[in-house]
Amino acid sequence: MMVGETRIGLLGELRPDVAAVFGIEDVRGAVAELDLGLMLSAAQPVKGVRVERFLPVEQDFAVVVAEDVTAGAVREALLAGAGPLVSDIALFDVYRGPQIGEDRKSLAWRITFTAPDRALTDAELLKVRERIGKVLKQRVAGELRA
Repeated sequence: MMVGETRIGLLGELRPDVAAVFGIEDVRGAVAELDLGLMLSAAQPVKGVRVERFLPVEQDFAVVVAEDVTAGAVREALLAGAGPLVSDIALFDVYRGPQIGEDRKSLAWRITFTAPDRALTDAELLKVRERIGKVLKQRVAGELRA
C-alpha cells in the first residue's frame, strides 16, 4: 500500500499451508503490516466539518398546490414558514392523481430542523408546522396533506 511514493504497508493472502500451521482451515486468510506512524503523518485533517451538538429532526411535508405553481415557489414558502431552524430542505416526490384533484399536484419535501443551542421539542415543531401551513396558504394557495 502506497501514499504517493511512500510505502506505508503490505497486504497479502496467507498461503494455505502457512494458514494451516495457525489452525486456519477452510477459509482464506490475509495478513497486513502497516506503518501507523507513516499513515498518521500522511493523513489530512478534516476541516470545516460542523458537528451538531443537538440531533437534527427530519419531517416530511406533502404540499398540494395548483399545477402551475412552481416547486421553487413552494420551497420559498416552506422556508419562510419554517424560519431559522431549517438546516436542509429537499424535494423528494411529485404526485398527480385523482386523490388530490384535477390540475393539482402534491410536492413532498423533507425538511431538517436544527437548533444550535437546544434539542427541539414536539411542541416547537408543531408550532413550526402550523406556521408553515399558514404561509403556504397565503403565498401559494397550498395546503398540507395529512
